[in-house]
Amino acid sequence: MRTTFHFSTASRFCFAFLMAVVPAALFPNLAQAVLVTGPTIIQDNFTANDVVTGSDLNGRTPDTANLPGDKWDVLNQWSGGVRMTHMGLETGMIDTDNSARIGLASAGPYIKPTDMEIYARFKTVATGNDLVMRGALIGFSNVGASNGTSALWGVSVRGSDGLLSLVEGSASAGQQFAYAGTWDNSTFHEMRYWIDTTTGSISNFTFDGTPYTFTSSAFTDAVTNFGVYTASSQTGGSFPTYMDTFRISELVTPPPAPEPTSGLLVIGLVGLLARRRRVA
Repeated sequence: MRTTFHFSTASRFCFAFLMAVVPAALFPNLAQAVLVTGPTIIQDNFTANDVVTGSDLNGRTPDTANLPGDKWDVLNQWSGGVRMTHMGLETGMIDTDNSARIGLASAGPYIKPTDMEIYARFKTVATGNDLVMRGALIGFSNVGASNGTSALWGVSVRGSDGLLSLVEGSASAGQQFAYAGTWDNSTFHEMRYWIDTTTGSISNFTFDGTPYTFTSSAFTDAVTNFGVYTASSQTGGSFPTYMDTFRISELVTPPPAPEPTSGLLVIGLVGLLARRRRVA
């Protein structure tokens, strides 16, 4: 005795349709790349790890991750940049009209990725209405410390009301959002977003867990060779930004993982189309 399976013309058509359509529907990770946070490129929690520079941020080595092997670059103006304890947290403080920048360019075995996530947990009291980057900007640059308000690409948050502004080349990109909720500049806030240096896009932006939609094509490889955070105020005096954690990570594509239950569903659908007939 042997058993054979026979399919009608309609069944063969349905089978071909299932094989063409169902895999893409049930296994979307086979059809398109899904990025996830991968290796950390730069991370500094501003602990007391650097005996060379002491409390000075300029020349400091990040304490957690530093694949490019660079050091923080901070101008010595106003109060400069110092590592200090603020509200019980170890922070990297920079004062009015200053920036802290660190290199991301390829170096040695490290290759600068095209897709990156930037994350910062910080507090700022810097404010002003005359320039779009007043407050604290979290982002990127194509040059070193230079000046607190030059050559900046990123998103700024105004210390007085939490207004979020997209900044491209230290100029307004014409995209702003009011802070969702009640703003409080006496506490720490969290900013996170992705960039693709091939397309220059910005995506997955969240501030204190709330998503906001910015669009751009300006975050190219050429302008993202430094990670940056700033403090910029319209009026004189001390209006600093306190950085608790600054991190830039690579975004990677995970290996596809087929879903066993979905695969069994496909087998079941195919089985329903078959007509079984025993042949002696």
